[in-house]
Amino acid sequence: MHEYDELIAKHQALQEQLADQPEAVDIEQIQALVAQVRSAGKYIDRPARREQLRAILRHWGAFAYQRTGEYPATQLAPYEQRFVLGVGILTPGVRAALCCLVAVIIMVTVAVVWDDSLFQMVTSAHTPTDTPVLIASIETVTPTATATSQPIVYLEPLQVTVVAGETATVNIRVDNAQHLSGVFLKLKFDPNYIQVQDADPNQPETQVAPGASSLEVGRNQVIEDGTIIYEATNLGADAQDGDIVASVELRLMDPGGSATLNIESAAAMDPEGNSVEVILPSDRQVTTVTAAATPTSTPTATTTPQPTGTPGPTRRPTLTPTPIVYTAPTLIGVDISPCIVTLKWDWVWALAEDMWFAVRVAKVPDVPHSMVWTKESAYSFSFEEAGEYTWEVAICRGDPASHHCDQLAFSERGNFIFVGGCAPKPPPP
Repeated sequence: MHEYDELIAKHQALQEQLADQPEAVDIEQIQALVAQVRSAGKYIDRPARREQLRAILRHWGAFAYQRTGEYPATQLAPYEQRFVLGVGILTPGVRAALCCLVAVIIMVTVAVVWDDSLFQMVTSAHTPTDTPVLIASIETVTPTATATSQPIVYLEPLQVTVVAGETATVNIRVDNAQHLSGVFLKLKFDPNYIQVQDADPNQPETQVAPGASSLEVGRNQVIEDGTIIYEATNLGADAQDGDIVASVELRLMDPGGSATLNIESAAAMDPEGNSVEVILPSDRQVTTVTAAATPTSTPTATTTPQPTGTPGPTRRPTLTPTPIVYTAPTLIGVDISPCIVTLKWDWVWALAEDMWFAVRVAKVPDVPHSMVWTKESAYSFSFEEAGEYTWEVAICRGDPASHHCDQLAFSERGNFIFVGGCAPKPPPP
């Protein structure tokens, strides 16, 4: 379909522009593309193409949230079957409007005819002028619209006392989620005092624990600067007040201090993809984590007397090496030609002889797996299957021949859309 091809072209053009000149991409361009893609759902009915449009909406919706702090409406519009009438095309909305117009014309015509007949009946019967005429008054009552309760997102419990080095769990709950399709949450904590335990060690990034098993988690990431990004959909009509959408298991690092975990922002969508205002109660969006008082015993120092004139043993200080903290690679962008995808990234350090870039790619929703170890900061490969893909780059120390990687750092994940259209290459003779 012509409109579909135009949308794919706009999406790819924005991706290329973002890779080459990220400062030239403004949020108005992204918002305009999101609105066009959402509206395209009205006339695009093929399942594969609709899924492709949803992937584009998820991609740019997350981008818009990072730029503005507000998650835009990203629900694809429902398909409206079109009917041809002469040379015009009538959508269900237009047909409904025409039906209403015809009904009004019929009622007006009946009213005029009825009023004329009644007048003739009254005059022909020579009704006396002093005969009272009863007029029935019909009062139109407009039903009062029932306001939909706004969703409320909050933390529980609000006070946590934990022994330093041990863990405690804080739940993120939501009320009035029956009319929602998804929520997008951003939480903050001080990484100098709090460490979030990884809920899924099999994933390359630190994650919090999702709530109900029916939830579909789109993004689940704990960032080193103390930010938690969590997106969940498929809340639905079965949601109950107080349902847990996510749980954060945290560890207090300072044996004598305290720290807080707080909800910084929240966004929600209804089943039609429209943004819904979320209530964040001021008294229920911050959890304070305090170290428990633990008695400590002071060891008694004992001194072994030395013989007179005999020097004691020389005590040398124990030196503990400071571990090196490697900076994560930065994803620059993706170049896509008809059949070739080129991933580009940057790293501020230089690779040692036994260090490599491990490029990991997978089709959504699979976990990215290693495709190649390279010393270059770009990697090109061919694709045959269309769809949405996710990728990341890790810093590995090891020997490629042994396939063993000591992961030193890894980038955030990026996403890109590959529209396909490449035929498989024939096998070599």
